[in-house]
Amino acid sequence: MRFTTVDADRKPEVEVIDGIPTICTDRTVLVEHGEIEPTDDRIDTFVSIPMRSVHTSTGGICFEIGPFTLDAGEIAKLQNALADHINSSPDEFRWRK
Repeated sequence: MRFTTVDADRKPEVEVIDGIPTICTDRTVLVEHGEIEPTDDRIDTFVSIPMRSVHTSTGGICFEIGPFTLDAGEIAKLQNALADHINSSPDEFRWRK
């Protein structure tokens, strides 16, 4: 990572249930999708934000962008917003060879 990383420390939460330590938020990273490196205007610098497909016992399959976890509904909203953005400026997003 070239810049300061914006992410969350996702350690499993352990609770003692009936005297037995039990992991309550297990998380499996299915795919690492690399990073995006946007500008954080608040601090006037670039940041590295990792992207991952994950599975958790509480959320099922989710997509993480840095410290944020998106479920299927949020992924659909993001996909629609990006499609609208791309369609509004098609010359900017041509496939380049």
